[in-house]
Amino acid sequence: MKKRSCSVIIAVIGFLALAVCASAMPEPTYFCQDDFMLTFGEIGNPLAEGTALSAAGRLLKWSENKLAGWFSLEAAMSQPGQVVGDKWTVTFDEGTLTLHSTKTGGTVYWTGNLQQLTLTGYVDPSGRFAASAFPRPSYESEPTEFIAVGNASFQRTGGTWTDPALVLQWVGSYNWNYDEDTPQASSTVFGNLQAKIAVPEPGSVAALVCGLVGFVGFAGRRRS
Repeated sequence: MKKRSCSVIIAVIGFLALAVCASAMPEPTYFCQDDFMLTFGEIGNPLAEGTALSAAGRLLKWSENKLAGWFSLEAAMSQPGQVVGDKWTVTFDEGTLTLHSTKTGGTVYWTGNLQQLTLTGYVDPSGRFAASAFPRPSYESEPTEFIAVGNASFQRTGGTWTDPALVLQWVGSYNWNYDEDTPQASSTVFGNLQAKIAVPEPGSVAALVCGLVGFVGFAGRRRS
């Protein structure tokens, strides 16, 4: 009876683990792009505490120019940004990333809390980063320059994809437009962004669960 109970438990764990493995992120890397809005913590100062970022747009397959879903990103800064040398850096430490099936929502593929999102730009407004320095899909050739670049990490809170974490290996923004005649008088900047989104190495909890089940099955066989 004990052997049979152990076999049943192992079988159930195996079934659940296979389900988890099957619902992990179906591709290792995606490409997201579209619009963002940066609302300054104080007029004329995007480095001010309380500055907030809102972005939404398309989630594309990395291997082909095909829509895979949509993304929504909200982030805020609890500390002011910094200027070091010829560059400024802002770090967002509150927010969420959600990947979903339709533009307005639909099925939530993955959602998680922001751990950190860092963006860096030049103090000189004309400073730019070459977009060619960041790997993009073969079908994507624009833009040629980014005004600000950075990266981010998120921890899962829900969704059908079970990967415990996702990262923006890089994020670049371009086509900035201010809501007033000058940046010093503005409280908001609008623009576009691109990002490479992936499951961080060495993989996901799904892989760990699969390995654990293999070990449990092996142990069960040895004990029988």
